Amino acid sequence: MPPLLSARADPRIKAILPKYEELDPCGQELTGEQWFTGLDQTARARIARPVLIVYGDYDVLFNPEAWEPQWAAFTATHDRTLIGIPDGQMLMLDRHVPLTRSLLSTWMDAHGL
Repeated sequence: MPPLLSARADPRIKAILPKYEELDPCGQELTGEQWFTGLDQTARARIARPVLIVYGDYDVLFNPEAWEPQWAAFTATHDRTLIGIPDGQMLMLDRHVPLTRSLLSTWMDAHGL
C-alpha cells in the first residue's frame, strides 16, 4: 500500500496510486512533530487570523493525538477550529472527500472567504 494512504482508503485508489504517485514535497517520512518544528511555536503564537486545521483520523504521518498540543500554540487568535475527519493523509483521495469539502466550505463561508 502506498505510504500516504490510510488502510481505509478506497481500494481502487490504492491499486492505481503507485503508478501515478509523484514525489511529495514534504517527504513521505515526516512526522507531525517535524512539520510543526518548521512552523515554530513563536511563529504560531503570532498568527492572529482564524486558523483551521483538518486532520485525518487514520493519517499515517500525523498522529491525531499530537495535534492538540501543537494546536495550543496558536495563541494570538481566539478563532481556532480543529476538525478530524475519518480519512488519512491523502484527504483528496480517501473516501470522505465530500465530507471534507463540506466542512471546509462551511468554515470558509462562516469566515467570509
